[in-house]
Order: sequence, then structure tokens, then C-alpha cells
Amino acid sequence: VESARGFLKRAWASSKSNIYWVGTNGSITHYDGKNFRLVESNTNYPLKSITGSLNGMLYISGTDSFTGETVLLAGNAQTSFTILNDLSFNTNQPVYSVLLTTPDHLLIGSYDRTLNFELATSKPLAPSLIGAYLFPGVNKVTFLTGSIDGTYFFYSSGRQLLHFNGNTFSSMTFETNVFIETIHQRKERIILVGYRYNGPIDYFSYCAIGTRSK
Repeated sequence: VESARGFLKRAWASSKSNIYWVGTNGSITHYDGKNFRLVESNTNYPLKSITGSLNGMLYISGTDSFTGETVLLAGNAQTSFTILNDLSFNTNQPVYSVLLTTPDHLLIGSYDRTLNFELATSKPLAPSLIGAYLFPGVNKVTFLTGSIDGTYFFYSSGRQLLHFNGNTFSSMTFETNVFIETIHQRKERIILVGYRYNGPIDYFSYCAIGTRSK
């Protein structure tokens, strides 16, 4: 993607003519089916998580690699993106990952928890905290993914993978020297994509397919 401002990290799409990519240097790139366009993000933080809804609102999170500070953006290519300065909306929690579970509910991955916010259609930039999932011993929930039946996967920088089936959490195992970059769900299948690290010059791409529990 020539209009990207750095390395691409994540993508989100509502259709083949409405695709977004986010990446390093605050890069947001939009494709409308014909042209690629760089969208102003108002930040230079590496952007690592993006989620959106069919009504057009997107939420993007980023983390500064040196200070550890995080940023949360909201908007779209038509209206521009706004930095939500109160990153965790009065919860004093950083924002590492984002997931719209429904058009009016936003999950934010933080240190040892995910925060559940309700979004008013009239006030998409002012979410209201309605609950939280606590994960004792978990460090930085860096990736979230959900499915249409209300189950979710949570991945942390401590290389922990958790599955929530709507009632209880369970831990999922994978190889000890593997680092997960993204998770995909296809019905009962879960697909892990990342890299296997054996040393500074000894690492390889990694992909694994498993079956999630109900």
C-alpha cells in the first residue's frame, strides 16, 4: 500500500470498497474500492488495533514503544479521527486493544482486564463504562477477537491465550517459543498467526489451527 506511512499492523473492512489499514507512525490508510488514501490520525504512535461497525464508526488504539503511553482514536475516513484524551474514560487504565462486540458495545483491552463500554448512537465519542472482565496474573491484553455467538479470545503480552464462552474463561495452550500476532475465528476453528522465536537470527512465521471449546 503506497500511501501507508510505515509498516502495516492491522486491517479492518466492512466491504471490498471500504477497507482500513493501521500501522507504525500513526498510519491510517483507507481504500474505497478504487483509490488508496492516507487519513490523518493526529498521532505518531504505532497503531496496533482497529475495530469498526457497519454504521461507519471506527475505534483505533496505539502504544508508544518508548514511553508505553497509549492513545485511542475514534472516527472514519469521511469525518476524520478524534483523539479521545481520557484514554480509559475515568478508569485510569491504558488502552492496548479494541473490539466492537456489537454496534453499541466496545471492549477495551487494558493491563489485567478488559473494560466494557456502552456507546450511545448520539454520542459515539463518549462511551459509558458498564463492566469489566478481570484477569489476575495477565499482563497487557494486546489482542481481542470475537464471534457472532458471543464468545471471545483474549491474548496478552505475557503470551497467555484465554477463551471466554459467555460464562467462564479457559486457558488455551500453544508452543512455548511462539508469539501470536493475530487471531481469526471461522465457526468452531481458531487460527493463530505469529512467529516462532528461537533467537535473534532464528525465527520463522507461524500458523496453527485449532478447535475452540463451547
